[in-house]
Amino acid sequence: MGKDLPFEKLNEEFGKVWDPFKMAISLDLDKPLENWLEQFDRLESEEGYRLVEIPLPPDDKNTHWLLVVQNPQERFTPYNRLIDLINGQGLCDPITMDYIKQFRQEGKVPTSSLRWYVGRHDHVIGEEITDLNNEEQERRFNDAMKIYQKAFEKTNPALVAPPEGFKKWIQRSANLKFVAYHFAILRETNNIIGMASFFTFYNTGFGGYLCANPDWNLYCPLSSYLSLLIAKAEIRMLMDNRRIRGWFVEVEPENDRWQKVLQRFGRFWKVEIEYRQPPLPYQEQYQYDDAPSLNLLYKEFGQSYIAPQITKREFLNAISDIFYYVYGIKNPDNSKFFGEIVNQVNNRVKGDYIPLTRQR
Repeated sequence: MGKDLPFEKLNEEFGKVWDPFKMAISLDLDKPLENWLEQFDRLESEEGYRLVEIPLPPDDKNTHWLLVVQNPQERFTPYNRLIDLINGQGLCDPITMDYIKQFRQEGKVPTSSLRWYVGRHDHVIGEEITDLNNEEQERRFNDAMKIYQKAFEKTNPALVAPPEGFKKWIQRSANLKFVAYHFAILRETNNIIGMASFFTFYNTGFGGYLCANPDWNLYCPLSSYLSLLIAKAEIRMLMDNRRIRGWFVEVEPENDRWQKVLQRFGRFWKVEIEYRQPPLPYQEQYQYDDAPSLNLLYKEFGQSYIAPQITKREFLNAISDIFYYVYGIKNPDNSKFFGEIVNQVNNRVKGDYIPLTRQR
């Protein structure tokens, strides 16, 4: 849940700590991910620190830092590089200065929970549905489907998977090789407040469906539930595969509100590539020219204020995984859906990286 820090406190009450999501990918692969998350959890639960929503200057030597509000113990050394920028000194970094200017005008700086950042919460439980023969899990699955159907009731029916599709993946999940599937819920006691259906592949993660119940608002707004749901999904993906750095989701272009929520609160970036959704295996089949155009969004695990870097090869390998496993295209190289993306990447994308943009 968010709290505001008075702007004048910004240059005296913060320090730097490692981002556990980046640490999990970049450094000690033998150290259990849970150890990193537990250390981060204690910064707030035992010492009172919170995450400050401001980017580090890009010339900082390590981009895997986060800022946290400092408690009275003054454990961290003040970060002089940012203090200089706050006071109008030193080299101008446009991105950081844009945030500082906005915060100075508003007189406050937003902060958020470090525990929520790593998927921890005292009231909200994350749970996977793995056994539909279990009466309790089946009931929770059905409750999650009600939230899902309400969230996507105005969506093009061709884009919405039926409950039977989720059931098939859940039933297959224990026997899958080279891919992991998860159907996860957020619940407070027995009340389902969100659901996520997502995959972990060799080259990327992929969010099939992600939604939170807009009617359940006991502790925080929808955007905060979304952040918690995303954190839990990313932790699960990292547990599946520590070599991947992020994941993709698909969004209808007409759903402007959901895209803004995903980009502002979910830290997703829009992939500037024309993307048409192939037909799902259990739906009526159609050709490329009849396929719906969707926006493809990408999120690097953890926090990111500047666009993540995805090479052309990384991007094409990720899309190939998605088309093969999710859409059942057994030879993506021979598919027009994949071929059109390859043509764009090879002929329209300048440089080595896929272009990404985001609304603030």
